Parts: sequence; C-alpha cells; structure tokens
Amino acid sequence: VFMRNPYDSAHQLAKDLSHSSEYQEFKNAGEKAKESKTLLKQLQDFMQKQMILEIEMMSGQNPSEEKLKELEGLYQLIQLHPTGVEFLEKQMKFQRLMADLMKIINDSVAEGNQILAEKVEE
Repeated sequence: VFMRNPYDSAHQLAKDLSHSSEYQEFKNAGEKAKESKTLLKQLQDFMQKQMILEIEMMSGQNPSEEKLKELEGLYQLIQLHPTGVEFLEKQMKFQRLMADLMKIINDSVAEGNQILAEKVEE
C-alpha cells in the first residue's frame, strides 16, 4: 500500500489551487476592482460587515435591522459596478470550491472524530 505524506499532498493541493481557473478568475477580478478606489473601499466595507454579521449569527445573536440594511445598501452600491458584480461572483465561485474541498477533507476523517459524539454512561 502506497502512503503519501499528507504535507506533500497539502503542498500539491495548494499549488493546484493557485493554478485553478476559480482562483485565477477571482484574482483577476480583484485586480480589476483595485482600479477603482471607490469600488475597492465598498468591497472592503461590505466584506468586513458581512463577516461580522456571520460571526454574530454563529454565536447565536440576531443581527439588527440596521446592520442588515447597511449591508444591503453596500451590496446595492457594488451592484452598480459591473466589476463589483464580477468580483463577488468570482469570490463566491472560489469560496464554493474551498468549501467543497474542506467537506471532502472533513468527511475523510469523520470516523476519527466520532469518539467526541459518543455518549458516556456515568
């Protein structure tokens, strides 16, 4: 049985990811977005506020109506720029690839983590 070193596999995966069409398109969309300081600032604000909301929701908090409206307003501004739309689309495509890869990796070691889910009789 051939055993591959997981670190070597991870380095190969990183190389493959950096050459993937999903990453290249995302990177190119980012370069185009940087040409407009206004759009870049809008994207940065949107991403930061979106991340904060996601963290709050994961910790059980309900986001305020004000925060949701602010995020929606930023999204609408970005939608006015074809480059902004392209960036968000390419980012989502790349994130989907990353999420799929994480699921594959997590599923492959799920059996080992099963012990944490087992009930212990006292």
